[in-house]
Amino acid sequence: GVLEVLPGPREGAAQLNSYYWVQSQSYPPACVWIARTWRTSRTPRRLHNDVHNDRSMHTKLHDARDARASDGPQLAMGMMVAPFNLAKRWLVRSTMLSGGPVQRGEVVFRFVVGLEALPHGESDLLRGEAANYSDVLLLEQALDGKSVAMPCSCIEKVHGWYTYALRRWPAARWYAKTEDDTYVNLRQLLADLHSLRRLPAVYYGLMNACAMPPLAAARHTPSGYDGCWMGEFESAAPESLRHWPRGQPRKCHGGAPAPFATGPLDVQAAEVARAVFETCSYTRRFMEVGRAENRRAGNCAKRRGTSRATTFASTSCDCTVGHWIGQCRLNLTVADMTWTKGHHYLHRAGGLGWVAPSAASIAVHYLKQHDGPSGPNGSRYGEWLHTHAASSASARPAFPPLLWRFEQPPLAAQQDRGDDLDLSAADAGELRVPPPRLTAMQPEVHAWYRRTCGERSSVALMRAADRALQPSAGPRGSRGAVDYYGGKPV
Repeated sequence: GVLEVLPGPREGAAQLNSYYWVQSQSYPPACVWIARTWRTSRTPRRLHNDVHNDRSMHTKLHDARDARASDGPQLAMGMMVAPFNLAKRWLVRSTMLSGGPVQRGEVVFRFVVGLEALPHGESDLLRGEAANYSDVLLLEQALDGKSVAMPCSCIEKVHGWYTYALRRWPAARWYAKTEDDTYVNLRQLLADLHSLRRLPAVYYGLMNACAMPPLAAARHTPSGYDGCWMGEFESAAPESLRHWPRGQPRKCHGGAPAPFATGPLDVQAAEVARAVFETCSYTRRFMEVGRAENRRAGNCAKRRGTSRATTFASTSCDCTVGHWIGQCRLNLTVADMTWTKGHHYLHRAGGLGWVAPSAASIAVHYLKQHDGPSGPNGSRYGEWLHTHAASSASARPAFPPLLWRFEQPPLAAQQDRGDDLDLSAADAGELRVPPPRLTAMQPEVHAWYRRTCGERSSVALMRAADRALQPSAGPRGSRGAVDYYGGKPV
C-alpha cells in the first residue's frame, strides 16, 4: 500500500493507544493508508496481566472456544515457536489472539513445539505450560531446540502440525502455519480468505517459486535437498512468470517447479492440505526417509563436522512445502497476498519489503525483538505493539489477492513411475514431462496492481534500493514522508 511515516501526531488521527496513531483514508479503490508514529518516553504497560496469571481461567476460555468451533472452525492456525520463547507466547495471547475471530471460534490456534532433542528441563517446562494453557501443541516426535538446525525442526513441525490439525478439526475450511516472529491480523486474513471460498484448491500467501530435487536425486548429490529459488510472483509480470519453469529441471537435479508461500504465512484450503499431508504417498515417504536421515546425522546437530547433506538441514522449510505440491502433482488456485499485505517489519521509512506496519498489513514478519527494547520508542515489546496498533485497526483488506492458475499436465501411463517423480531425465529424452503452466487469472486486476502498486521504471528501482539502505544510517527516527507501492518506495 501507500504509506507515509512521519514524526509527531497529526490532528484528526484516531488514537489507538497511548503510543501510536493510525489514520486511514478511504481506499482509492484500495491500497492507501497513512501511518504516523512518534517518540515518547513512556513505556507500554506490562502484558503479564491477570488473564495470564489466572491460568485456570485461561484454560477454560480456550476450552469454550474449541467447543464453539466443534462443528468446524473457518481456520486452524499453528505458530511454529522456539521452545524457550515464553515471553513471545504471552505477547501473542495478549494481542493477536485477543480479538473476535478466536473468541467466536472462527479461528483455532496452537503454538507448535517439538519435544525430541530438548533438554529435560526445557521439556518439563513446556509440559507444564501445555497443562495450564490449552493452546500449546507438543509434538513428541519432532526435533526442536537450539542445538538443532532450523530447517530440520521446521519441516518436522510443519508436517506434524498439518497432519494433527487435519485430524483434530476435519471440518475446517482452511489450514495455516505461521512463525513466532510474525504478527497476523486474523480479521483481515479471514476476510481475504472469504473472498476465495468458491475457488478450487486455493493456496494463499506471499508467493515465490522454487524447485528441489526429489528423494532419489537428493540422496546421491553433494548438495542434498538444496533447491533453486526462481523468484517472487510480484516482481515479474504475468507474461514472464508464465515461462519460469523452463530450463530448471536439470539445474535443480530434477525438481518439479512449484509455488510456495514464504514462511510468515502459509494458508491451504482443506482440499489442498488433505491432498499433501494425508493422501500423497510421496510426502509420507519423504518424511520417513528424511526423519531417519536427520537422526542418523545426530539429530541435525548444528555442530561442525556433522554430515548433513542428506538431511533436511540442506534445504529450506518453505520451499519444501512447494516441493511436496509439485511432486504430488496438484493443480492449484494460487492467491498471492503481495508485499503490500505481507512484509517485513521496519519501524520507519524503508523499502524492498521492509516497511512500517499499517492498516493494510495482514502478516508482518521479522519481529525478532521478543522481549527487549524495540520499535519507534525503543520500548519493551515496542515493535510488536506498534504492529498490533497499526494492523488491528482494520478488519477488511484493501484489495483481493492476485490470482494464478497453476496446472501440471497429466503424465502418460508409461511415464508415471510412481510417487518419486524425477524430472532430471526429461532433458535427456528419457522422460518427456511438460513444465507446469502458470496463468494469471483476472489479468485486469494484475495490471491494476502493477500500475498502482508496482515499480514502473529502472529509476524507481534505483531509488528503492537507495531508500532501503537508509535505515542502517541510524537506529531510530523518521526520515520524512515516503510513499510505498507494493512494499517498495517510489
